[in-house]
Amino acid sequence: MKKLYFYLIALLVSTVSFAQTTDLLISKYGEGSSNNKFLEIYNGTGSAVNLDNYAFPNVSNAPNVPGAYEFWNTFPSGYMLADGDVFVIAHGSADPSILAVADMTFNFLSNGDDGFALVANDGTWNDANMNMTVDEGEMTGFTILDWLGNWDGDPGTGWDVAGVVNGTQDHTLTRKSSVCSPNNNWALSAGTDANNSEWIVGAIDSGWGSLGAFVGCSSTPTITITSPGNSSVLPWGTTMADVLFSTENAPAMSTIDITVTINAGAPSVTNDVASPFNISPLADGDSIEVTVDLIDGGILDSDTITFSIENTPPSLPLYDSFDYGVGQNLSDQTNWSMVNSGDLMLINAGNLSYPGLEASAGQSVSFDGGGSETDLEFFPVTSGSVYASFILEVNDHSAITDLIDGGYFAAIADGTSSYDARMWVRPNPDAVGTTFDIGFGYVSSSPPFTAGTFNLGDDIFVVMSYDLDTSTVSAWINPDGADFEGSPPAPTLTSIDTAPPLELRRFILRQDSTGETPFMVVDELRLGTSWADVTPTTLGVDSFSTTDFTLYPNPNKTGILNIASSNNGALKAQVFNVLGKEVIQSTNINGTLDVSKLSSGLYIVKLSQGNASVTKKLVIE
Repeated sequence: MKKLYFYLIALLVSTVSFAQTTDLLISKYGEGSSNNKFLEIYNGTGSAVNLDNYAFPNVSNAPNVPGAYEFWNTFPSGYMLADGDVFVIAHGSADPSILAVADMTFNFLSNGDDGFALVANDGTWNDANMNMTVDEGEMTGFTILDWLGNWDGDPGTGWDVAGVVNGTQDHTLTRKSSVCSPNNNWALSAGTDANNSEWIVGAIDSGWGSLGAFVGCSSTPTITITSPGNSSVLPWGTTMADVLFSTENAPAMSTIDITVTINAGAPSVTNDVASPFNISPLADGDSIEVTVDLIDGGILDSDTITFSIENTPPSLPLYDSFDYGVGQNLSDQTNWSMVNSGDLMLINAGNLSYPGLEASAGQSVSFDGGGSETDLEFFPVTSGSVYASFILEVNDHSAITDLIDGGYFAAIADGTSSYDARMWVRPNPDAVGTTFDIGFGYVSSSPPFTAGTFNLGDDIFVVMSYDLDTSTVSAWINPDGADFEGSPPAPTLTSIDTAPPLELRRFILRQDSTGETPFMVVDELRLGTSWADVTPTTLGVDSFSTTDFTLYPNPNKTGILNIASSNNGALKAQVFNVLGKEVIQSTNINGTLDVSKLSSGLYIVKLSQGNASVTKKLVIE
């Protein structure tokens, strides 16, 4: 975010000049996460321009004919681009903040290795197949004005820009404001370092705040922070960050000062710095504000960003009763995040239940068809097993067209795109009927399926696991309540992963497509490292009748929780919040537990005595 210091204007007027660009030019380009892609065209010519006289043809990866376009793309007919204005082309599924400033949507923008050109529409069109569309090779003799990449061949993953490897992939490129003309020589435009390049290379998903506005052919001194991106979130575990910045038209004797503020504490100012500037130490959860000032007798220009470090993900076990507002997005809740764009998963009123399983609380979550994937990250597990359990209800599969393997809707994963244990549903025998079966495995298609079928509307209890020590994936469908909190019985489905991961760190709910994902409800999600973690029982389950634990008063207003056991022996209590974080641990309890420091809400109490243990819900009012 720029700060303009008006008291310096009088001093700067004699050094600032603005001129006209010789023609339209590409002023900004974004190849970001998901479909956050855009291309911005600037008119600094001094007069309005009819975009019918221009086009932005491209190639996809390696062109069929090196040096020749494959796809001829035009602007909206009759569009007049005012002097000083920009025209923003954005992917139709880009972030809403990008689409808010877009003038047109175009879903075939570059993935980093697709060359685009801004051209004058002054060529000769031979409609060889008479389809009234400019096809490959039909337009000749046009003038290439500006490049983003080229049409010479596939560069691999992207072109280098300003010395940044693969600068056209996972970056935002901003044209330097000092550039006064388009450049039909991509190598010269891209340059080999930050000084001779016409572009400022920013971090992925950066620069969105300035999209839709640009000033070119300017001699105004400016400074811009290029990395980290404003409002970016760095991965947890980050202990240091380099701040990169770039200047234009800076006076020869100018210097740069930087101010760093961590967690709204005292600002730390360092004078006469160079890029990159290292900030350390940093810790998970930190929030950082950085301001750079370009100095020459006073502040000529300034740029400020904020960024943060992710919180450390919670450790297993975790429990989510989906106790959120009905109609809210699951991806907006603590620990959950949206992996890609599209239709959202929503909090659904009511609960599902299963005999012998601890009573449900909160709400549930519902989804269907294609759309976003929503994931819950936990602290990485590198050995042993990860278990997940939930109650599932499939309500409508009439739109499903894939009867081979349907679609997978839940997974345990080591990353956001690498799924290591996947659960599937498919109509059986067909989408017109009311029965379906369930598949499970590590494969991306055609997993093993259950021998029997299940009915639409049934509440089904599912447990899935991945054993990192043996690379075994296993699933239990409707296990007997008598086995809860004990040892796992024989799985319903099991297989050996031929390419096992090194760690597991995510649970993902997934919407595949309209023809693959039925309408379903999921409730009572539990993640843990043992069977017992994810199969808590109701009171009175036979396997725990020999050690009877009692909590009272519950709900609790007094701050003192009474705990009684029918057996002798040391009693241990652990209290977890709904995020799975242990908030109280006490051994050798003598009848009471102090819970006065707990905030109002739902908690899970795990009580252990000898070899017996049980988990119970606790409500603090």
